[in-house]
Amino acid sequence: MYVLLKGEYINLVAQESDVNITIGLEKCSVFELKENLITCLAPKEQPASRGSTLPEVNVTIGNYNKRVGFLKYEKTVEMILIIAGAVGGGLLAIIIIGVVFGIYKYKKVGKKAKEYERNLSDMEMEIKRVAREEFLDMHTTMSSVNKNLVEQGFPYHGYQQFACNVMFSVDYLWTEPVMTDDERLKANKGMESLELLISNKFFLVSVITTMENEKRFFIREKSNLAGNLCAVLMGRMDYLNEILKLLMTNLVQESSTKKHKTLFRRCESITEKLLSNWLSLCLYPHVKSHSGSPLYLLYMATQKTMESGPIDAVTGDAKYTLSEEKLLKKWSSSVEEDDNHDLKFEAKTLTLNVVVDNGEEIFKCKALDCDTVSQVKSKCLNQIYVNYPASQLPVGADDLALEWHEGFGGALRLRDEDNTSKREGHWVRLNTLAHYNVKDESNMALIDPHSAEINNQEDYVNLANINMEGVCDGSIDSSQPLTPHDEENPHEFEHWHLVKKEEESAKQGKSAIAELYLNRLFTTKQSLMEYMRPLFDLILDHDRCPPPTKFLYDFLDELGEKYKVETDTVHAWKSHSYAIRVWASLMKMPNTLFDVAIPSFMEENLNIISQVFIESFSLASQKFTKDSPSQKLIFHHEMNHYRDRVKEFYKNVKVDSQNSEEFRQYMAEVNRLQQQTNFNKVSALYRFYNQLKPYFEDILENLSKSKEASTLQLDRKLEQVIAIMEEED
Repeated sequence: MYVLLKGEYINLVAQESDVNITIGLEKCSVFELKENLITCLAPKEQPASRGSTLPEVNVTIGNYNKRVGFLKYEKTVEMILIIAGAVGGGLLAIIIIGVVFGIYKYKKVGKKAKEYERNLSDMEMEIKRVAREEFLDMHTTMSSVNKNLVEQGFPYHGYQQFACNVMFSVDYLWTEPVMTDDERLKANKGMESLELLISNKFFLVSVITTMENEKRFFIREKSNLAGNLCAVLMGRMDYLNEILKLLMTNLVQESSTKKHKTLFRRCESITEKLLSNWLSLCLYPHVKSHSGSPLYLLYMATQKTMESGPIDAVTGDAKYTLSEEKLLKKWSSSVEEDDNHDLKFEAKTLTLNVVVDNGEEIFKCKALDCDTVSQVKSKCLNQIYVNYPASQLPVGADDLALEWHEGFGGALRLRDEDNTSKREGHWVRLNTLAHYNVKDESNMALIDPHSAEINNQEDYVNLANINMEGVCDGSIDSSQPLTPHDEENPHEFEHWHLVKKEEESAKQGKSAIAELYLNRLFTTKQSLMEYMRPLFDLILDHDRCPPPTKFLYDFLDELGEKYKVETDTVHAWKSHSYAIRVWASLMKMPNTLFDVAIPSFMEENLNIISQVFIESFSLASQKFTKDSPSQKLIFHHEMNHYRDRVKEFYKNVKVDSQNSEEFRQYMAEVNRLQQQTNFNKVSALYRFYNQLKPYFEDILENLSKSKEASTLQLDRKLEQVIAIMEEED
């Protein structure tokens, strides 16, 4: 005999082993779990009840129990099929608690959740209130950042540096070819002829098509070839636009139907990389005047939010993060298997009075008492040089020493490690402000560690101020970074800050994420949504769609109609070429556009923001399940919202008519901007030539087969270039 209980999305939030059903005093064994139905095998005889006439049916999911009704056995019926549905608030409660349980089950929760009655919306509403309180200092700091931006402006890269970041890897770009004077004269003559050939679209399309098909010409080389070509064509983006139309048409023609949807996503071909370069290079004026400012504010808000709480200097784990893997947490093996033991990592905010290099101005800088000395130096410099271009900073944190001025003219040099550091076996803990007992409103100095005047000073040490717990001997000398034993055995010690690596490994080995940690992800998300939302909204404002993007979208629509490509595929092309290749890349690496040095602890969070943006352009509305990544869980509502916005954006951009004169003027402005750069075109041509050199035989063969190229004798003209370049002295 079976009992059937109806619900919704049941198998998405629980497994058979998670559900316990009782009838009276006996168990109803769960037989099958479907999306909207639970089937359990009832006892053959009516079970005894708990004080009532009929046995009650109870459903337990996790730590939640709900009575759904009573069951009456009919003696005349051997096989009973009873459908017991929870109605009204009871059914709603089961579904809500099931969803919450599923979330924790996805995270493989090892500890029992306290309140299953709240759904995610209730949780987020509460977290919004908490987030406002926890990040009050962060918002105050951001107000200071905004005020400074009004006076100083945003730290944008100049166009040339931005173009370099887009087109090349740094090590490749600045490696100038080594040539003798005679070789340089010969190269100048040959490259002048090669540039004339590149100006012929039949030649250029044929060469690129040949190189696309070379199996020994790999992705990195294709990317560099596209970068060299863009450098050569600086100031001629309208010509590159015409070349791209031909190449993209060929790419769509030659791609199989199965590969259509992946076009323009990964930049695996020269054509795709050229398109990405062209669009990024053309968008610089628009981004700088419109959408660059919210991108920078999002970057700064991410950094300030994370720095509001403790960050492990060794592992990069943080109390406030969007990444489950980078959450600052600790597993304690001494607690029971089904309990998560959390270190609270309570940190006290300290205001430090800082002078730089014995200057007169005193800066009020905030740091946490759990920050290492290096972290304190970085935070102080960031607050002193707010919004300064990173490349123009007079000094870096590693170039300065931090001194604590206490008492009558005394000074203590603070270090991440010295012979006051706590040692436990092979572990050495990095020193923090709390280790040195630094108090609020302490006087600090950032100084040149190589200054003769400073090096001649004796370190002032107040033994009462040093936290001696864990120090092996009573002698204190902060001027000695390591003990003699450390210097003799440097590899025997491992450094830790807030969590030891072995505890990190234990944490990663556990399958559970506690409600406390889930709340932290939501808390961080709430803080950042205030800055993510304006950026996403601005990008999806069809009235501010930049002319190059409008041109690209119209051309992709034309290709879709011409080759009868599915609408969903054209949608994917648009998303890949603009949203993913341009904007998602800038969100992940804002240092492409801005002169900033991204701390390593931020990288994972920037990547998650980028992934949320990418997911928002997906057509499929994905339901979060126990197998969903945590970022899809915490940004579930936002991604669904922006999926609708993206559809509306594409629809409106398609309807809007393209003003050809506006596009022409915009491209003329881009060309003028590029003509002001000082790229070495001969050097770029020389690199381009050397990349083609091993494949000249195939290139010449394909040129001779092309009707247009053959008519113009382009193969012979290329042979003349080769003859000039390969002529022996």
